[in-house]
Amino acid sequence: MNNRYKNIVKTAAFAAILILLLLSLSWVFAPSYWYPQKRLQDGNCRIAELSLEKENTIDILNLGDSESVAGFSPIDLWKEYGFTSFNCGADALRMGEAYYVVKLALENQKPKVILMETNMFFRFHLIEEFETDVAQFVYYYFRGLRYHNLWKQPFELEGVKTYYKGYLVNQRITPYEGPENYMDQVLHWTMRTDVPSKTRYEFSQLKKLCEENGIRLILYSIPSSFNYNHPRCDTLAALAQENGLTYLDLNSEPSIVIDWQQDTSDGGDHINLYGARKVSHFFGEYLKENCLAEDHRGDSYYAEWDALVQPFEQLVEEMKGKYFGDIEQERNEALKREKEEKK
Repeated sequence: MNNRYKNIVKTAAFAAILILLLLSLSWVFAPSYWYPQKRLQDGNCRIAELSLEKENTIDILNLGDSESVAGFSPIDLWKEYGFTSFNCGADALRMGEAYYVVKLALENQKPKVILMETNMFFRFHLIEEFETDVAQFVYYYFRGLRYHNLWKQPFELEGVKTYYKGYLVNQRITPYEGPENYMDQVLHWTMRTDVPSKTRYEFSQLKKLCEENGIRLILYSIPSSFNYNHPRCDTLAALAQENGLTYLDLNSEPSIVIDWQQDTSDGGDHINLYGARKVSHFFGEYLKENCLAEDHRGDSYYAEWDALVQPFEQLVEEMKGKYFGDIEQERNEALKREKEEKK
């Protein structure tokens, strides 16, 4: 065998070993083991939780960046309307990532509706876009790499966050102090009002995926005095019209009355649980009036949802005025004091 063929064999063997190693990581880092132990607490936690949902029980997916993560409560939607939903957004989510979130969801769910929050339409950074595209492609085909940071979890404390169908209770209150008519504001110059061409293309691919699977895609802008004004919402309304989609601007929705002194956790950027309950109620009414979701209360196949209501409400009671970041800080400070006392 000459050197050329030897090199081909070596390369093929190396590639085969590498692929086997990557595939084995999917077993080692299986979310079915790590998620219940609260060892998954990062941006991929909702993907892990969604993958463990009972097959074909989620009718509605809420998708977007941190605005959507903070502003949609599936348990409240269930309590009031019996609709099954999942909040599968992520902080700083990009359109390319959103596409793969939907693909992953479709592996064990058949959602009827996707509610897509629109702030991520304006997020673009060339280098970060490239990194995201590569990472999401690799993560999709080699699942274990998505949880690559799990190697250090056995040496760290168990996480404090408790997810309820992707939602994290947040009752921290930091009032918004800006002008009442924030939709008339001029946003910071770094905040664009046009949708980048790459994002438009990725959105067209996501829309196509929804159409192929019979999913109703609805765009919405959540109340946020930091992220929205009339020019941005006009751009989104035009985009929705171009694509034959429904667009709901909740900043201008008269039935949603956000109290900016009580319903925001960080001065007007994100709404807290009080605001999220108003948004969730709005969507409950909208879905009901348009016959887009089914009331599953009383169906034994969905009994797990009823079982979640009481612990969810108990957590809400225990966390009045707090977010999980506050609880984590309190725990760390207590551990620090304990160490100092032992010295």
